Amino acid sequence: MVRQCYVCKAYDYKPEAQRLTFHRFPLSGERRQLWLSALGYNDNHQFPKRVEICSKHFSASDFSFKDDGSKSLNRDAVPILVHSAFKTSSSRTSR
Repeated sequence: MVRQCYVCKAYDYKPEAQRLTFHRFPLSGERRQLWLSALGYNDNHQFPKRVEICSKHFSASDFSFKDDGSKSLNRDAVPILVHSAFKTSSSRTSR
């Protein structure tokens, strides 16, 4: 399965994406509302069935690192819309 960031459209199979991790958009609750607000979407935005956001939309402090070098997204992490590593996507017109 090819993974793609819903916000910036980064794919996991491109060489520049080798260090990216992808994180599922919360399905419900307060955490989902925080993510919607932070990314500029309204409550009625129609998402595909599976939505993932790449690690470029989170700061280093949003992750916990394990002894084996892997990282996991902290439960209280909230994404940011724009990161200096890429331009905003013009395909985000349906808000």
